This record gives sequence, structure tokens and C-alpha cells, in this order.
Amino acid sequence: MDLPSPSSSSPSPQHSPHDDSNLVALTQEEASRSAGQNGENVYRPPIDLPDWLCVFLPCLSSLPSMVAFRETQTDTALLYREFPRGFPGVSGGAGWVAYDADAVVVGDTCKVECGMIAPADMTVLDTSETSAIVDASKLTGQPSLGVSPNSTLLAGCTVKSGGPVVGRVTHVGRSTVLARLIKDGKFPCTSEMLEQASLLRSADGMDEEKGL
Repeated sequence: MDLPSPSSSSPSPQHSPHDDSNLVALTQEEASRSAGQNGENVYRPPIDLPDWLCVFLPCLSSLPSMVAFRETQTDTALLYREFPRGFPGVSGGAGWVAYDADAVVVGDTCKVECGMIAPADMTVLDTSETSAIVDASKLTGQPSLGVSPNSTLLAGCTVKSGGPVVGRVTHVGRSTVLARLIKDGKFPCTSEMLEQASLLRSADGMDEEKGL
């Protein structure tokens, strides 16, 4: 499976305040192999209809679930990849390059700057501060969720502060939490869902107190 090339024909190296020496950089061959084994980073919207039908029914695109879905999507992703010597904008064989978001694969090292959306599920490796604050309201109902090294940053979350967040991609596309929530009809997270979850937690607590 051939992966798309970087989104810019002559990409500029991305400055990073972190030590990149210990980061894993996939080669194009490794990335292609991962895409073949784990799937592509493509997301199906809550209402997945042919484009021609959406043209005749434009009201579908303004439904709350469709609006929320668009707010979880990003066009680009900063990936730490290895390239042949002499590749434009990359020195030392590896560097940060902007790719189309659908080129992200499991095993990629990805950087999400403040204001950017995480393109896939990842385990956090580093943040510019002790922890970063992300908007996970569409997925978990939490508009200000803290993430730190070894925690998880979910696809569709926006980094609000404490970025950039550097992480190792663990799930892409249909394997992500976002895709599973959409498939199960639990996207976007609503106040009713949060209230139901709270009630379930309360009931579990009562059962524990009774020794059930």
C-alpha cells in the first residue's frame, strides 16, 4: 500500500523545543506496512451517505452530530518520519514534516500543537508543561481535560494549552475511540449521556457499600 507524500512538496523543518533524539521515526516502507496491517486513518461521519445525496439534502450537514464530527477532524498532521538523505527540509535523515491526516499510521510519532486536533489515538510521550489541557467535550463531555506523559490523547481532541503534545500513535481510523463512539451511536457526548453515566457510577458505589 502506497502512502501519500508529505503535504508540501518542499516541506520546511518544524522547530521542536523537545529532545527528538529518542523519538522513533518510521521510514516510508515501515509506514506503508503499518497502514496495510492496521488500516488507514479515515473516519466515517455519523450519517454516512453518498455526496450526491447530501447535495440534495443539505440539511443533513447541519445536524448536531455532523457539525460535531467536522469539529473533530483535521486536514494535516505533524509526523516524525525518516527520509533518504537529501530530502528537502529534513536534515540528519529524520524530522518533523506536515502530512495529510489520513497518512497517519500506528507507530507514528505525532506532534499536536496548541489549537490543533489530534488526528488519531496516541499515548502521550511529552508535553511542553507538566500537563496539557485538551478539549474532549465531543467525546467525553470534558472541555478541559488534563493529559500528561503515559496518558492517552484521543483522536478528535483539541489541545488548548500546554502544547505541543508529542505522542506515539496507537489506533487510527475505525479502531479509535471516536470511530467506536460514532458506530455505537454515542457521538457526540450529550448531557443526558453524562447524567446516565453519573447515575450508573452512583449505583455501583451503592452496591459496593452494601457488599454486592
